[in-house]
Amino acid sequence: MENSARRPLVTFALLAYNQERYVREAIEGAFAQTYEPLEIILSDDCSPDRTFEIMQEMAASFRGHHVVRCRRRERNLGLAGHINVVISEASGELIAWAAGDDISLPERVSLLAAPMSEDIDVVGSYSAFVNIDIFGNQIGQSKTPPNNGEMTMGKVVSEKQLGIYSQTHVFRKTVFEKFGPLDLSLTNETLPMTFRELCLGKIVYVDEPTVFYRVGSGVSTYGGSDVDACTIYEPLKIAMWRFSAFSQICKDMEMVECVPALCKDQILRKKKYYECLWRINSQRFNFSSVLDLFRCGLIDVRAIAAFMRRNSPKMLRKFYIHNILLR
Repeated sequence: MENSARRPLVTFALLAYNQERYVREAIEGAFAQTYEPLEIILSDDCSPDRTFEIMQEMAASFRGHHVVRCRRRERNLGLAGHINVVISEASGELIAWAAGDDISLPERVSLLAAPMSEDIDVVGSYSAFVNIDIFGNQIGQSKTPPNNGEMTMGKVVSEKQLGIYSQTHVFRKTVFEKFGPLDLSLTNETLPMTFRELCLGKIVYVDEPTVFYRVGSGVSTYGGSDVDACTIYEPLKIAMWRFSAFSQICKDMEMVECVPALCKDQILRKKKYYECLWRINSQRFNFSSVLDLFRCGLIDVRAIAAFMRRNSPKMLRKFYIHNILLR
């Protein structure tokens, strides 16, 4: 590609686990990228199915210009551990990662790397995306800039402003060189990555879809129909996402001096709040956690709903959910 020698090397990391049904399309999306120079790492986190075999077959038959490497862990590391290992092995100045059930459109890397090539203060970029179901049918699209202007640390930490869409994300490898690997307990990387990048510079939003994001098939989306799973275990998972995210942010903010005092206070309070919310969702009659929420001044409807889910009779819980929460 013209002028590719002057472009930064990008590592496209495709991280998969137990996704043999979808990984072929995900790999085809990686291979179809128009950006050069591009290093593609196909990484399997010790899947019990044929995910890695498909990766090997497709890597061996690839005849394009991209450099393709295929790797597999001998034991499952989980989300954060898998990310850490792949990034430590990446050669690129910029990193794009993708899940094994999503499909990146051909211009994804080109569109998202451009802002960082044009402005050294841009540390990360992300874009709109198209939702698809487990069969590949389009079911919705994010179209407009989600943050109503420039993303700020204060609004992101307070959760008044969305962070990056990690499924469309491209960022500078210096983010990990500055802050180090993610904690292995982290179960959702969106908020910590947003925080890290805002500490180091700007984040840019590209208002053009670059990914088909598959809903209902992966570890981050729920595809079942069981009432108890939806009303108890899904909120438990989301509370753990937030608790682990703010725990990571608490650790990261000690490494920089740019975090305003009000943000630091809010980060600590949010960590405490989500820890309590996680305990309420996971244990019955957990009055001590409710009292802890009152003490930190962050009690809200989510905590009340969580307490009712865990402690009210099943019929009352269903009545509350269908007649109050879902109205």
